[in-house]
Amino acid sequence: MSLNVEISHKAGVSVVHLRGQLTLGHAAFELREAFTAEIQKGFKNLVVWLDGLTIIDSTGVAVLISAFVTASKAGGDLVIASPSEAVRRVFLITKLFTAIGIFDTVDEAIGYFEPGTSPETPAGGATPSPEKC
Repeated sequence: MSLNVEISHKAGVSVVHLRGQLTLGHAAFELREAFTAEIQKGFKNLVVWLDGLTIIDSTGVAVLISAFVTASKAGGDLVIASPSEAVRRVFLITKLFTAIGIFDTVDEAIGYFEPGTSPETPAGGATPSPEKC
């Protein structure tokens, strides 16, 4: 199964919806380029919507970390929305949740970027924890 990437924009935030498998290969390289292009277009805040992602490997995790770092350097942020249980387990094992905010829904993730929300705290006031992963 390949990776399907759909990009939309809501409230000034780039929403990157992933379906399929984010593993070693050409799709991971293209996704990295897509994140970079969004940031260069001025969409420095990214929500990565993972409800349709079935598998992620170390290459996929590296792509997300790279996008997170690129967004941060541009003055933005990257958060995750709706990861499946299998993907949540990978985030727990890699401790990715300690650096990148994880939200149950896309709307919660977008809400994180609304004015008045602290950049250190995800919307709703709770910081990501292993229990949420």
